[in-house]
Amino acid sequence: MLRFRFPFTPYEIQEDFMCNLYETINNGKIGIFESPTGTGKSLSLICGALTWLLDELQSRKENIVDLTEKIKLQSNDKSISTQCDTDPDWIDNYPSILEARNQLTMLQKQETQLETLRNAIDDIIGGKFECERKKLKLSANENCSSYSSHTQVHLPEPIVEASPKIIYCSRTHSQLSQFVKEFSKTEFARRCRVTVLGSRANMCIHPEVSKSSKHVINDKCLELQDKSKGCNYKYSVGIVGARVLSHVMDVEDIVKEGKSHAICPYYATREAAKWADLLVVPYQSIFHKSTRESLKISLVNNVIIVDEAHNLLDTLAAMHSINLTLKETVISIDLLNNYMEKYRAKLSSQNLFYVKELLFFVDHVKTFIEKGCDSDRIMGVNEFLFESKLDNVNLFRLISHLSSSQLCRKLKMFVCDSGNPMYRIDSLMQCLTLSDSDGRIVMSGGDAPQLRYLALNPGKYLIDVVTQCRSVIFAGGTMNPSDELQHYITVTSNKQNTGVHSAGSSVNNYTSKTLPLECHQGESQTSTINSVDSVISSSCSLSMSSIVEFSCGHVIPPSNVLPLVLTMGPSNSTSFRFTYENIGCSTMLNELSRSFLNLFRLIPGGVVIFLSSYSTLDVLVKHWRTTGMYERLDALKAIHVEPRNASDVDELIRKLSDINLDDGKINGSVLLSVVGGKMSEGINFSDAMCRCVIMVGLPYPNTQSIELKERMRYLNSISSTSLNGDAYYHNMCMRSINQCIGRAIRHRNDYATILLNPTSCGCMYLVHPTDG
Repeated sequence: MLRFRFPFTPYEIQEDFMCNLYETINNGKIGIFESPTGTGKSLSLICGALTWLLDELQSRKENIVDLTEKIKLQSNDKSISTQCDTDPDWIDNYPSILEARNQLTMLQKQETQLETLRNAIDDIIGGKFECERKKLKLSANENCSSYSSHTQVHLPEPIVEASPKIIYCSRTHSQLSQFVKEFSKTEFARRCRVTVLGSRANMCIHPEVSKSSKHVINDKCLELQDKSKGCNYKYSVGIVGARVLSHVMDVEDIVKEGKSHAICPYYATREAAKWADLLVVPYQSIFHKSTRESLKISLVNNVIIVDEAHNLLDTLAAMHSINLTLKETVISIDLLNNYMEKYRAKLSSQNLFYVKELLFFVDHVKTFIEKGCDSDRIMGVNEFLFESKLDNVNLFRLISHLSSSQLCRKLKMFVCDSGNPMYRIDSLMQCLTLSDSDGRIVMSGGDAPQLRYLALNPGKYLIDVVTQCRSVIFAGGTMNPSDELQHYITVTSNKQNTGVHSAGSSVNNYTSKTLPLECHQGESQTSTINSVDSVISSSCSLSMSSIVEFSCGHVIPPSNVLPLVLTMGPSNSTSFRFTYENIGCSTMLNELSRSFLNLFRLIPGGVVIFLSSYSTLDVLVKHWRTTGMYERLDALKAIHVEPRNASDVDELIRKLSDINLDDGKINGSVLLSVVGGKMSEGINFSDAMCRCVIMVGLPYPNTQSIELKERMRYLNSISSTSLNGDAYYHNMCMRSINQCIGRAIRHRNDYATILLNPTSCGCMYLVHPTDG
C-alpha cells in the first residue's frame, strides 16, 4: 500500500490520481492527467511524483547492498571454478559481473557526492566562509579582480550524473510561485531540495542592469561579465545557492535572499539547480532548446510534469514563431554597417566575408518586405527563399558563425535600450532551415509591414522531451478534448524513432489501438490509449510507449452545480444567436439584458459574464448606456469591466472580493470579462465572488484569420481519424469555454450556476463525446 504523505486526508479521487501518477512514472509512460479545479491537482502532483522519487532513491540505496552481495557471490563462484579446474562458467557470466560493478560504482559515487554536498551546505549555512568574505567584500563600483579563486564560495560540481529529478513547468511565474506555496505545505518540503529558476528580468539585483528593459537585460548582464571589472554580485553564489537548497523559496524569496547577501540570485539558482530534487521552471526553460541548453538542464532519465498543459501546444507554436518588422531590418543593416566600418581593419578576411553575407541576407529580407507591404500573403519557406533570392545562401554556415563569434552580443554597443533586432534575424535564419512543411511565411502589409514565421507543427518541439525523459506528465484542469495533444505526441515520437525529419516525409503503416474507456459522472477513468507500432521498414520495427489518460470527477456533489442553456429571452420571441454578423442586433441585446435583469434579482453574490471579444463587450456596454439598462442593472449588482491593463487586475480582484464579502445577499457584483482575456484563466472566483458564470455565445476564433486558415489547412494535410482542421477549430472553442467555467467552484463546498447562451449552430459541440 503506497503512502503518499498527503498533508491531510485525501479524497478518493485524489488517491486515484496519485496512484495512477505513481504507476505512470514508474512504468516510464506518458500521462495525460485531468483534475478539475478545486480537486487539489497541485498537491496530488506533488505527493504522487515525489513519493515515487523518494522510493526510487531508497531503492538505489538498497541496490548498493544487493549489488555488493551479488559481486561477492560471483567472485566466490569464480574462485571455486578455477580451483576445481572445471569449465570456467564465470567467464560466461563476466559481462553481468562487470555491469553489476559499474552500477555499484555509479551508485556509490552518487552517494559520496551527495554527502559532499550536505557537508558543503552545512559549512556555508554555518558561516564558515562568511568572515573571510566580509573582509574581501567590495562595493558595486569597485573592481573585483582581487577576488582570488580560493576565496570564492561555490557548491561542489557533480562528478557523475545526479539522481533523477522531478522537473515541474508551467506557463507563468505566478503559477510557479503558487506551486511552490503548495509544496511548502507538505512533508516533502523537509525531505527534498527544491529550486525555482527564473529569468534575469525577474531575478537581477544589479542596481543598473536590473533597470534595463527585458529586451536587453541579458546582453547587459553578459556584457558586464566580459569586462575586466566584472559583476560584483556574481561572486560566491554558492552562499545563496546553499540557502536555496536548504529552504523552500519562490522567486521573490530568492531575490530577497540575494539582496541580503549582495549575491546574484540568478546565478545562485543555476548553481543550486544541479542538486535539486524538484526543479520548478517556466515552459521556455524546457521546450526552447537553446534556453534549456544554456541552463544546462538535462532531460535524460528525469520526470517532466507540464502543468496547465491545455495551453502547451499554442504556447509552443507562439514560442517558435518569429515576427520581423521592416524597421527592424533597417536597424539591423545599420548595426552591421557600423560594426564593419569600425572594425574593418581588425576583422579577418573570413569574418569580414560573414558580415557581408549577413548584410546580403538582411538586405534581401528588407527588400522582400518592402515589395509585399501592399497586401497580406502566405507562402512556404522554400518559396520565400526563392522569391527573396536567398536560396543560394548557406544559412547553416551563417548560423554557426553567429553562434561561435557571438556577433549579436558584440553589436550591442551600437543599439539603444529598445533591443537588438539581430537576435530576431538569427531566429529567422534558424526557422528557415527547418522543414518546409513545419512552417509558413506570413507577409503582413499596412502601415507597419512585417514578415512572420508561423510555426505549424508544435509537436516538433515535443520530440526531445518525450523521447529523452523517463516519463512526461501533461496535467491540467481542462485537458479534454485532448486528441490534438495525443496526435502530436504519437506522430512526433514515431518520426524521432524512425529518423524521419525531412520535408514531406511521413510515418509508414501508422496504426492506433484504442482500448474502450468507460466514463461515469463523478468517477475516475483510466485508460491506456494509442499504443503505436510503427513499421519503419521491411526489416526493422519499433514500438512507442503507451499513453495513459486519467480523468477524475469533481469533488463537489451534483447538487452544487446547476448547468443551464438559455436559448431565448423572457418574451420567447427572439432566439439567441450571438454570431459576429448579428451581435449588434438591438432586439436580441434587449432580450439578453432583460434576462440579466431577472437573473440578478435571483442570484446571490457575484456574477461573471464572459463575452467572445472586447468588441462584443464594448457593443453590449454601449447598448446598456444608450437604453438606460446600465443604471438598472448596476442598481442590482455593481458593474465592473475587465481592465485592458494587466497591472489593474489585482486591484479589481480586491474590489470584487470586498463587494461580495457578505455571502447570501442578493446584491453583489457583476464582472464583464472576455474569453481568453486577463480574467478567464488563473483567477480564483471562489464562493460569493462568483455564484453564476454566464457564457454569451461560443468563442470561436475568427475564420478569416490567415494564420488560422493555414493551421487548419496544415492539419487537414496530415489529418488522422482523431484530428483535422475542423476538430482543431472546435477544440479551440471548447477549451476556452472550459477555462472560463473553471473560474467558479474552487473547492468542495463551493457552488454555482453555469449558464450558456450558445449560438444554435454550436449547441451540438457542447456535448462531450463520452456522453453520447
